[in-house]
Amino acid sequence: MSSPATNEGLFHTRISVPLSLAIVFALAIWSTLRFLFAHVDPDGKDLSLVVQLLSNGFCVAITSVFSGGLLFAILQFIGLQVDSGTLKRILYRFLSGRSMTFNQIPHSDSGLNGDRVLELLTLRRQRELMPLQYVIWVLPMLGFIGTVWGITHSIGGLTGLVGGQNIGSENVEAVLSGLQFAFNTTLLGLVGAVPMMLSLAALRSHAIHLDASLAARLWQDDNGNEV
Repeated sequence: MSSPATNEGLFHTRISVPLSLAIVFALAIWSTLRFLFAHVDPDGKDLSLVVQLLSNGFCVAITSVFSGGLLFAILQFIGLQVDSGTLKRILYRFLSGRSMTFNQIPHSDSGLNGDRVLELLTLRRQRELMPLQYVIWVLPMLGFIGTVWGITHSIGGLTGLVGGQNIGSENVEAVLSGLQFAFNTTLLGLVGAVPMMLSLAALRSHAIHLDASLAARLWQDDNGNEV
């Protein structure tokens, strides 16, 4: 059987560390953008698309979630470098939530064969990447919620136009601003999900290669010859 210290250090990561850093970063982005664009009218006709998006509180929320997810992905990439032994400083290990590198596995630790390592590492990778998968799901969902919100707002202005009771510029502006809100949130949510999916795919590919290399090393140690 493998020692508890090895199991704890190698197969258990303090995912709360990178996750907390990502949440704090997302909140910081939210506060900063809301402060910078607090006095900007999101319905202004002369605003650029970027200013329109960032002056919209709902779009700022989507941007904040994306920023937090991006930082979490970066910290997980750093963690993979720590696992491989490329980065050995305590700071990198702390930021990524690692406590032991793969090169620190005791060769005399019985019970750590290649099959067991792959099994445990698969569970570990699923746990490590779960927040990133959640962000990928949340981003388009926030975009769709914003779409419903915007269309609902448009219906209020559309009611007066359809009824013919009050056909004025205010009703038209209400319809257009609601549609603009809906399209902006949908655009930002869908666009933000794309790099998150690419990041997840890259992390999984890197993790599979790293885990397979470790398992092959342990198989070689068990068999006493090259695999």
